[in-house]
Amino acid sequence: MKIKYTLLLFILIPFFGVSQTNTDIYLFEVVLEDDIIILKNPINISNNQGYDNQPSFDGNSMLYARTVENQTDIARYDLTAGRNSLLTSTRVGSEYSPTPIPAMPNRISAIRLDTTGFQRLYDYDIAADSSAILLPDAVVGYHAWYDSNTIISAVLMPDQLDLIQTNLGKNISKTLAKNVGRSIHRIPNTKNISYVSKNDKLRWKLKSYNPKTRKHEVIIALPPRVEDVAWHPNGTLICAKENMLFSYHPQKDDHWSILQIMGIEVFANITRIAINETGTKLALVAEDSPAVIVKKQLESYNNRDIDSFLSTFADDIEIYRFPNTLETSGKDALKERYQAFFEATPNLNSTVRNRKVRGNTVIEEEFITANDREYTIIAIWEVENGLIKKATFKR
Repeated sequence: MKIKYTLLLFILIPFFGVSQTNTDIYLFEVVLEDDIIILKNPINISNNQGYDNQPSFDGNSMLYARTVENQTDIARYDLTAGRNSLLTSTRVGSEYSPTPIPAMPNRISAIRLDTTGFQRLYDYDIAADSSAILLPDAVVGYHAWYDSNTIISAVLMPDQLDLIQTNLGKNISKTLAKNVGRSIHRIPNTKNISYVSKNDKLRWKLKSYNPKTRKHEVIIALPPRVEDVAWHPNGTLICAKENMLFSYHPQKDDHWSILQIMGIEVFANITRIAINETGTKLALVAEDSPAVIVKKQLESYNNRDIDSFLSTFADDIEIYRFPNTLETSGKDALKERYQAFFEATPNLNSTVRNRKVRGNTVIEEEFITANDREYTIIAIWEVENGLIKKATFKR
């Protein structure tokens, strides 16, 4: 049977819309010690202002969606050379969720959202620089390949995602489950796939599905509001909650355990996770923690770099004099105020003497030198969605 759905643009926007946050992709080395997974030596492989997300490994490289000039294209990171390159530059739309097509070198599937609001899953032939729609009648939100002829996709319905299996050769699709999440994977060393069931509103569950027996089974209940998971080749399941990673092995464990991460600053809002076929690399998507964002602001301030400074603030930033006197509202006003200040103050430096972090709020005691003046301030920074939303200063 064919699947055909019509959706309005406002339904598409929550999935790949204009409200995307500033995220980066971090790559870790994976080490097994007594069969326990430990993550080491993280590097920021995207290091780019904007939406860098949805990593998937492809042999000795990694594909991901990268923001370039206000659109999102398919990028590739070479794991050996440590270099990024763009594979697409589609002016009529943006690509998301790039995924290698099994047994087809230089072929990638990705979801494209055109500037008209038209959203479909495409097959990209990178060598030929061409693309073609794979599922013309389905508005695909997320997808995974079961084999080179079978796609398992989360298809957008009016108020949910449904899990659909499509045989490309026979052009036959069937619904496997209703109200699912975005994380779909082949389970290592099995013929099964895993998906997130959201039918239980209190606790989403990770389930398995066997295409031969058509049997669904619960693997484990996920932490609250978590829907991004990944499988290590040894059968360990990994997920994230806020700034923590957790692991669970269905044959060995009876609960989630905290995963060890070495040499890493605290992240905020870890979401997508991907692991390579050999289990030696793990990629995750995260926002910078509030402390890191405020630190970037301080470095830009000391360098009097107005563009870098402004990039750490939300468009509707509000600056207050303690306790509640509004002095500046909006990024345009902020630029006017600080650009003039930077130009008039060549001798400028702020040193943090004390810093405390409480959730999304960073409180600092700063000693400031500005030309021939020296003074101390208390700065209260409030961060939302990876940007400073409110700042309050007390002399």
